[in-house]
Amino acid sequence: EYGRARDFDFKSLPSTAHYVTFVMTDGDNLQWLQNGFLGPNWYGSKFRGTVPLGWTISPALVEIAPTIANYILQNASDKDDFVAAPSGIGYILPSHYPQGNYPDLELFSNLTASFMNKFHMSVLNIIDDQYDPIALKTLLKPEQIDAVFLYLGNGYTQGILGNVYWESDNKFGTGPRWILASGMGPHSVNPQQLSQNLNSASKDPKSKDAWDIVPVHVWSMNVEDVFNTVKMLDPDVIVVTPTEFVSLFKSYHPN
Repeated sequence: EYGRARDFDFKSLPSTAHYVTFVMTDGDNLQWLQNGFLGPNWYGSKFRGTVPLGWTISPALVEIAPTIANYILQNASDKDDFVAAPSGIGYILPSHYPQGNYPDLELFSNLTASFMNKFHMSVLNIIDDQYDPIALKTLLKPEQIDAVFLYLGNGYTQGILGNVYWESDNKFGTGPRWILASGMGPHSVNPQQLSQNLNSASKDPKSKDAWDIVPVHVWSMNVEDVFNTVKMLDPDVIVVTPTEFVSLFKSYHPN
């Protein structure tokens, strides 16, 4: 079963480490998932499977294109992981979605969770233009959804920058400090810049500063760029899948 944490020894976690997870963008684009996604730069890359990597996938794919969804799942390596693409069952800005009206955000969240379950996903990625604590709380209500990766504004890095917002049941939302990209806002970095940033960042995993979600902009970067970044990382910078990232963060930060 994919989308579940591998076997970490949570009783002997290192006291010095920086954790990072890479997440490929644009999995909400259903026509791309049915075409170029499987090409040599992305899911068909010879570098896929060499490093832990998250793929945003629309959970609706399991019914809209079940053959492709099955192919993606059946051909996943043990280092591939799947995140529900923005912003769930469909592309919305959650902070602008009606609350308390039919169909409201709670219905949207429950429907998203039911489709995520079919794809063995537990992490939801959203895009918005502002942080909305009520929207985050609503999105995290379903049991299936353990965490939300928040992408805000230009380059997905405006406003969150690694901050963590806890909700009930030990669930949280957080977002990126950098994006592996070209021309995607002031926090765009190339592989060399990103590896330098990660190598010089906090190595205290009890601090939120020692945790990084890095979106990989698929129109300017690819799997080989992730591979090249990882090659330049110090040994105490640990690359994990998104699902592992969430599980490990909770282990270091019992809420």
